Amino acid sequence: MPFLSSTAALKRLDATAGYLLCKIIGRLRHYAGRPELAPDPDPAKIRRVLIIRPGGMGDMLMLLPVIRTIQQARPDIHIDIICEKRNAEVLKLAGLERHAILYDATPLRLLALRPNAYDVVLDSEQFHNFSAIMALASGAPVRVGFRINPARLSLYTHLISYDVDGYELDQFARLLRPLGIAHPVRSLDGILADTTPPPEIQIPAAIAALQRAGPVVAVSPGSSDPYKQWGQAKCIELIRGLLAQGACVVLIGGRAEAAQAAALLAAANSDRVVNLAGTSSLTQTAAVLQSATLFIGGDSGLGHLAVALARPTLILFGPSDPNKWRRAGARHRIIRKNLPCSPCSIFGYHKLCRDIPCMTNITVAEVLTATRDLLTPPAKG
Repeated sequence: MPFLSSTAALKRLDATAGYLLCKIIGRLRHYAGRPELAPDPDPAKIRRVLIIRPGGMGDMLMLLPVIRTIQQARPDIHIDIICEKRNAEVLKLAGLERHAILYDATPLRLLALRPNAYDVVLDSEQFHNFSAIMALASGAPVRVGFRINPARLSLYTHLISYDVDGYELDQFARLLRPLGIAHPVRSLDGILADTTPPPEIQIPAAIAALQRAGPVVAVSPGSSDPYKQWGQAKCIELIRGLLAQGACVVLIGGRAEAAQAAALLAAANSDRVVNLAGTSSLTQTAAVLQSATLFIGGDSGLGHLAVALARPTLILFGPSDPNKWRRAGARHRIIRKNLPCSPCSIFGYHKLCRDIPCMTNITVAEVLTATRDLLTPPAKG
């Protein structure tokens, strides 16, 4: 189904047909006298939980600590996860691939939700409409969702407040309240640190050679979002600066970054730079990140993956909000410009902008200074 394989097409369909369906279903349920609320479930009787997580890799990674918390607090609960096929490898890294229902790859599987007799549905989607319809279609008596989009509110039995400025992981953790789980939710930092790449995944020999030559810095040079692009000239200057500091560079990213990374490789003209962008699976990229000393890139799923793998990170923030997507620590730095217009991104949308000064005003010198600090071992004493 190529139409459903397009993220942009799914968003358009959700904003039109999804919105209307939510409104119609909500009205029909109201006039039919269907119950709109439900008591909190008895935690001891919860056996099957369905989690809904449309969206990109960053969202799914942010949800992993919540899933781990459920598993640790209630190992007897069976969990299934509805998500997009682009997140299948994230779940594979977490050992959860058997629990995935990929709605854009096998949409007919959604028809089999109700026979699974879920006790609770946790919808972690903040705004889109089809996730609420999926929750209702499951037949679960308890359906937990965020109190944001009015069109879909009547499809849930439990509404959870959502802070649009709050750290995303904290927002997801709020969904656990009706389950009676009081355990503190784990941090994203290191949640996948014990991940062992499958036997067939080998670190390329070129990366092993880089490790012998110096600290390896994984650089994600671009983004599928044009508002998060730093610029080709600055990326070239950054790579040359890293080489001058004695570091080696491996370029990573998806197919959208492949052409840019190839141009950077040619411009660098060094055997201490390796390009893997567009040629590696996410599992392979994770194995490369585990071997890296530092990750540098914009706010992206790969940045979250590096944190989850306990790798030090340096993230360049532009339109997105670091308070929402990043918790800085000794191993994790951010660089951003405190402009009056930023951050401007919310739920994947942002204001129109010609020059993107929140990104273009970040200097190479700032990034290299922060890189030097992160690559310098702490003094013993």
